[in-house]
Amino acid sequence: MALAWTFSQPLRLVLIFAKGAVLPEEVLNLLAKIDAERARMYRKIFDVTELTSTFSDDQIRQLAELVRQRNAQSPIGPIAIVANAEHTYRQAELFVSFRVTNQAVAIFREHHDARRWLDDQQPAA
Repeated sequence: MALAWTFSQPLRLVLIFAKGAVLPEEVLNLLAKIDAERARMYRKIFDVTELTSTFSDDQIRQLAELVRQRNAQSPIGPIAIVANAEHTYRQAELFVSFRVTNQAVAIFREHHDARRWLDDQQPAA
């Protein structure tokens, strides 16, 4: 699987790693797993530093809309995106530009910077 994740219940944190080619269906599967773990409101680090897939602007817009709809159903915790390659950083910027929700979303080039920022953020209520 191109997506791997781990849940920390005590830290209310989800770590997600994308490696290689990721299909949109895998992202939908991840969202279902987050719901199954009741972790929607947890803080999340989404590390795409090893992602090789390039999503179209329309696919990114659809994902942003899905996240927006999910946030309308129940709060979503802050998201830190780690993207160091230009193509993934651009995709992350596009995702953020669609103003996914009113929750905190930030992009970083280094994992430790993302974690430091996320540690200052509170999980959603």
